[in-house]
Amino acid sequence: MPRVICVTGAAGQVGQLITRAALAKGYHVLGLDLPAQSSVKASSSYSYVQSDVCNVDTLYDLVKSHKCEAMIHMAAVLNNPNRTTPGRSYSEHVRQ
Repeated sequence: MPRVICVTGAAGQVGQLITRAALAKGYHVLGLDLPAQSSVKASSSYSYVQSDVCNVDTLYDLVKSHKCEAMIHMAAVLNNPNRTTPGRSYSEHVRQ
């Protein structure tokens, strides 16, 4: 069974490069980002979900449901006006 990784910020330039490299190495990838779509085409090895990674409960559920074994965190811009959740301090993002 191929290993599954999550790439946050998957619609960004670096996120797309990382996603393509991981797919080329045989990984299955869950891509997450705020934009509605990524230029990496969906396939049996790649799923893209529009999601705000600052919504920790949703992030946790997505990673768990896709059985991700690792995460490459490329999401950025903490106070982006397109966010779906209000800003919080860094310490509040840690899930207990």
